[in-house]
Amino acid sequence: MTANCSLSIQDGNNGLMVGADNALSTLTDATSKGGRIVFPHYNNADLPIGMLMGTCSATVSELCIGGGSGLSNATTMLSFYTAANNSTAVGTSRMTIDKNGNVGIGTVNPDQRLTVNGTIHSSEVKVDINIPVPDYVFSSVYPLKSLAEVKKYVDRYHHLPEIPSAEQIGKDGLDQGAMQMNSKVPLLPWLRGLPLR
Repeated sequence: MTANCSLSIQDGNNGLMVGADNALSTLTDATSKGGRIVFPHYNNADLPIGMLMGTCSATVSELCIGGGSGLSNATTMLSFYTAANNSTAVGTSRMTIDKNGNVGIGTVNPDQRLTVNGTIHSSEVKVDINIPVPDYVFSSVYPLKSLAEVKKYVDRYHHLPEIPSAEQIGKDGLDQGAMQMNSKVPLLPWLRGLPLR
């Protein structure tokens, strides 16, 4: 690469600008450099949308996808597409990051920080929760139901007391953290209480 090599293809503020100093005109040794690929904004008067931007200083190099800068606006959504083969004209959206930072895999409308429409395969899942581990079931003052009371409840409602029914889980989903630890939905407290029964 020669000392003054840069690429700038511009039509106003839109276009391709790669490999230059802040002024996008030269490549001076030992100076911060940056480049960007942008596309036009819906409104011609607005700054273009930054597709790909990179900066490099003496200590940090950064690649930004969809980020804004003083010369371009940020994107409001990132979508990643793939296709079954290289003859497919229109790919399928596989992952989306929306304007709120929610990530969707298998969905273009994530409603949580991570929304997955499909099976998750993992060697481990760790859930951080700020509620006590249910050792309280071993306390002498814990109101442990008798087996007769549990049987009566199950005969009437067809699920364990304080454990959501299949219908409720089908409607509202299952909160793993709450299901394991929470005293209101106490699977782990139930298991810990079995020896006491």
